[in-house]
Amino acid sequence: MVSCAKQLIPNSSYILDIQTYASTLGLGAVLNVIRGGEMLPVLCYSRQLQRAKKRYLVTELEALSVVSAVNHWLHQLYERYLPVVTDY
Repeated sequence: MVSCAKQLIPNSSYILDIQTYASTLGLGAVLNVIRGGEMLPVLCYSRQLQRAKKRYLVTELEALSVVSAVNHWLHQLYERYLPVVTDY
């Protein structure tokens, strides 16, 4: 489990990274700041799946977790290039 301390406020000088996770129970994501070669978790996001979405294939759940995280942090990520890492 990742603890997001919100010690850093992402700004345009930081390199950002999103790690996403998905299962039939729910979706999760962590927005990391890469600073000095170290990856620091800044923001966390998770949500449960609706009953119908629990039947999605694993690849569809992974894509849904990426889309959900980007939509959730859209104001932080607007016009930025960032890598996205999934666990699948």
